[in-house]
Amino acid sequence: MDTLKDGELRYDLLTGEDITVSVKDEQVDTVIVRGRATSYYHLFEDGVEKGLNKVLGDEIRMLFSDGELKKVIVTSDPSTSTGTFYPPKSKAMIEKELNELLAKIGIVSTKKDRPATQEAEKKSSDKS
Repeated sequence: MDTLKDGELRYDLLTGEDITVSVKDEQVDTVIVRGRATSYYHLFEDGVEKGLNKVLGDEIRMLFSDGELKKVIVTSDPSTSTGTFYPPKSKAMIEKELNELLAKIGIVSTKKDRPATQEAEKKSSDKS
């Protein structure tokens, strides 16, 4: 999840049949997603969103160094990996798809629903 200067929350999503996270020296070292591996992620440069990327493959391997993502490798057999980049002006359809998936797993990501969620969280914490 990223929050930009405009206050808009942006969620990324990584799914698959099996996800393995390897940790080295208390930091994520490698993430491997196998089986219908799918990734939705927002690209940023200097705090400015450049767009949304959707990647599909049999396996997504993410390599980290010093706590930062350094390389992403997507593989499929037979070579059916796909990746599509959606610049900000043309990402509405894929953003809707991502938001629907997030809603299915209980993450509310629309501006319309967010205030109600925040209000519910506030009421819950007030009861404590």
